[in-house]
This record gives sequence, C-alpha cells and structure tokens, in this order.
Amino acid sequence: MLLGLGAAWLIMFIYVVLIMLRERKLRKELDRVRRMVENPNK
Repeated sequence: MLLGLGAAWLIMFIYVVLIMLRERKLRKELDRVRRMVENPNK
C-alpha cells in the first residue's frame, strides 16, 4: 500500500512538472506573438 501511495505521488509530481513546463512554453510563445502584434514591421 505504501508503494502504491508513493507511486501515486510520483505520478502526480511528474504531471505537475509537465504542466509547469508547458505553461512556460506557452507564455514564451504568447510574449513572442504579442511582440509581433505590437511591432508588425519587424
């Protein structure tokens, strides 16, 4: 039972880390698009 609980926590931790990495990537992309819209000549 303890092993199952540890595995569940590990899976949840990995899931949260992956979501954080995806959010960081999306924020960078959003900033890039925002700069493109603000400065269309570049």
